[in-house]
Amino acid sequence: MEYAVQVWNPYLIGEKEKIEKVQRRATKIVKEIKNIPYEQRLKQLNLMSTETRRQRGDMIMTYKIMTNKVNIDKNVLLKSNETRTRGHTMKLCKTTMLSDTRINFFSNRVVNKWNDLSQKTVSSINLDSFKKAYDQE
Repeated sequence: MEYAVQVWNPYLIGEKEKIEKVQRRATKIVKEIKNIPYEQRLKQLNLMSTETRRQRGDMIMTYKIMTNKVNIDKNVLLKSNETRTRGHTMKLCKTTMLSDTRINFFSNRVVNKWNDLSQKTVSSINLDSFKKAYDQE
């Protein structure tokens, strides 16, 4: 369910619900917690919802791209040239498009969430510290 999530990330509600349903059923396999609500099962198993996991995966990949930790052209993400930045100095901007086709592309999907992160988080010195800071936000 997690492999290459940035590529196959569904945007239709029905598709998201189908994936979440798989995790719901999987958490019921643990007999001791089978009859408690789904959210509590996730907490006891130290898991997150599939939606939260996809967003976290997007932010991790964005961090890797912005810090050149992966061999992907950094220009995939458009860095904002806005000089008065609230929040942090690594703001991104969305690409303009004529149709709805690209709205859910990775390069547009991550912009708002990335721009909402704190300066401390985006300027983390390594991936582990980024993950820790992101999880604390």
